[in-house]
Amino acid sequence: MKVSPILTENMEFFSHRINMSNNFDVIKRRFDMADRESCVFFCDGFVQEDTVSKLFESLSKFKGMKCPESADEFVRQVIVFGDVSVSDDFDNITLALLCGSVVMFIDRYESAVLIDFRSYGVQRSTAEPSRENVARGARDAFVERALTNVTLLRRRLRSAAFSSEVFQVGSTTKTDVVVCYLADRVDRPLLKNVRKNIAALKIDNLSMSQQTLSNKLMGGRIINPFPKFRYTERPDVAVSQILRGDVIIVVDNSPQVIMLPVSFFDVMEEPNDYYFPSVTGTYLRLIRYLTALLSVYLTPVWLAALSTPDILPERLSFILVKHPASIPLILQLLILEVLIDGFKLASLNTPALMTTTLSVLGAIVIGNVSVSVGWFCAESVLYMGIIALANFSLPSYEMSYAFKFSRITMLILTWFIGWWGILLGTVIMFAAMLFNKTLAGYKFLYPLIPFNAKELKRLTLKLFRGE
Repeated sequence: MKVSPILTENMEFFSHRINMSNNFDVIKRRFDMADRESCVFFCDGFVQEDTVSKLFESLSKFKGMKCPESADEFVRQVIVFGDVSVSDDFDNITLALLCGSVVMFIDRYESAVLIDFRSYGVQRSTAEPSRENVARGARDAFVERALTNVTLLRRRLRSAAFSSEVFQVGSTTKTDVVVCYLADRVDRPLLKNVRKNIAALKIDNLSMSQQTLSNKLMGGRIINPFPKFRYTERPDVAVSQILRGDVIIVVDNSPQVIMLPVSFFDVMEEPNDYYFPSVTGTYLRLIRYLTALLSVYLTPVWLAALSTPDILPERLSFILVKHPASIPLILQLLILEVLIDGFKLASLNTPALMTTTLSVLGAIVIGNVSVSVGWFCAESVLYMGIIALANFSLPSYEMSYAFKFSRITMLILTWFIGWWGILLGTVIMFAAMLFNKTLAGYKFLYPLIPFNAKELKRLTLKLFRGE
């Protein structure tokens, strides 16, 4: 429906459309301006009171004067501050109101005046994220407001080529999704694919923000556990990806942004690699790769070695179980895998003052009592503790759980077929990475597969080259 030149009709229709009688936070004010009646609508929590007061003060000066003939002329002559536009479509007007704009209807105008005064009230500070800590470097982070996040990017990218395209996703929520890139460096096929996929989304809402968007962009059900996207809460990390020609997706109401494309080597990076001297950064990266291998192969190799003790050299006899437990070894390891995740979930729901108590309780129950009563052997608890610590060295939750599922697969195969189980599990893990579907058809193991010597050299040696 289009805007009527009769003010009362517009007021009644719009009040009914936004269900105003059941929304206490939507404010309607009717007043006389110049030689005509007017009415404004706005959401109380989306605009600042002093800004609205300034608007009414400005409009009150036109009493006794004559209004311009059209809404466009009114905007040019009367509203001299703020982001102002006009619209005659109630769909656009409703969306503008719910996004934080002040909507003004003026008698005899066939368009509404939309004044963008949005301010979403008190927001969380841009303090350093708890997950991606650095010993050196910037201490700011993204927040739940898309505009603030784009501002943090623009602050670091003072380039006319920086672009931020906004889309509304979700037929009910109309969530702002912003695609950011450098126009002179961006991978054009990737950008085209991202635009097409976001524009083609037919969903009701983004209830879980960036995660819902990620799932929908990948087309629904996902079986392969390896990451399809890379996430970050750090503006410096996002900017470094933009400078490489990548695309960043900012989702309103989420402090994490999506970085595209993604590869295994990207997921294994973290900011500390770049905030230290080249040798130190390279050392930290190597340690991360070694701990990743340790987290995958430690318990399967140990289990395989125990299945063939006769071929073990004498110097490795210390890995043998000295005091067997009543529970079979494979069940011990699988139970401990589940218990570690159970304690992670418990820590998420434990008040901060009691986290130390939870840690002590877990260490006593799992580390001491379970061994003393004969449920678990001390070696299995020790090795699973090492794996749990190794997982914390990985910068990506998705990658740590992908390695976890690979490790469990290897454990089960090793229990049945010994050393061949490790080989078969490795083939399955490599195949999962090789065929991991990512957006725009990019290979997860690129530049290793398909092989690109120049890009692989850039990824592996860039610390020494000062990049």
